[in-house]
Amino acid sequence: IPTGPINVVTQDSKNADVLYVGTDVGVYVTLDGGETWSTLAADLPSTFVSDLALHPTEDILVASTHGRGVYAMDVRPLQDVAGSGQMSLYLDQPESVRRPSGFRFTNGSAKLLFYTSSPTSVMLNIKDAIGTVVFSRTANSHIGFNVVEWDLKATGSESAVPAGTYSVEVNGNGSSSTATLEKQNRLLGVHSLARPLAGPRNTSLYVFLAPNNLRILYIDNNRIVFKE
Repeated sequence: IPTGPINVVTQDSKNADVLYVGTDVGVYVTLDGGETWSTLAADLPSTFVSDLALHPTEDILVASTHGRGVYAMDVRPLQDVAGSGQMSLYLDQPESVRRPSGFRFTNGSAKLLFYTSSPTSVMLNIKDAIGTVVFSRTANSHIGFNVVEWDLKATGSESAVPAGTYSVEVNGNGSSSTATLEKQNRLLGVHSLARPLAGPRNTSLYVFLAPNNLRILYIDNNRIVFKE
């Protein structure tokens, strides 16, 4: 953590070793009870963070900043890797994906999230139910979370793979980690965003879409308040 003021400390609701710290220059996180610290997200600006709040059911961390708006982030992958014991290499369980329907839609995609403790080259393989490799990718990872996007097409094919359960394996750092990916027939549109709305004086009101339903929050005197 850079030298300077710490404005807020929030402990994760599911893993006591995970702490989020808001400073004058952004948000930092530890997965090991404070032994090591990292920047929370690369796209979060280096700015004054006035408050951090973790939604009690959706596992979404919200950061309010001075002059740069409000940022919302799904922290379940952080909770998962901290509790997995696989700090060298960890593949997060991906969400189920569904194929879009209608002539205006192209095939959807699956975002595969994995964590590495040091920069390394990794090999990611996806296999179907009978063990045939349908997708393979080599990637150079950095410390922290990395993303490989799969367009749901088998290598060398222009068509999406059929619905079913696929196994995902990532190898690197002398370790391997596995997960399953469920491909379904139609796409479920899920977005995570924060959008400003009009609110009372000295209050900023925001709305965002959580995985299950609509959530509303507002900023009152630089403090985040959730409204169900």
